[in-house]
Amino acid sequence: MKSERLSDWRSAYDESGPRSTFRRAKLIAERVYDLAAPVPDVTPSPDRNAFLQDVATVTRESVELVGATLR
Repeated sequence: MKSERLSDWRSAYDESGPRSTFRRAKLIAERVYDLAAPVPDVTPSPDRNAFLQDVATVTRESVELVGATLR
């Protein structure tokens, strides 16, 4: 997530002046968090599906690593 969104983090960091905190927050929400960790909803999308698949893979690998099983 960090390396893929680094330029967007920098853009947000570069915001300055009046109301820059609001612009910065909007940039981070829309260009970093929404793209890097999309919240699932009823409408499927490639970004959401890929993120959920990554979470499922990491969860499965972690469970197997400790010798547990998912049911």
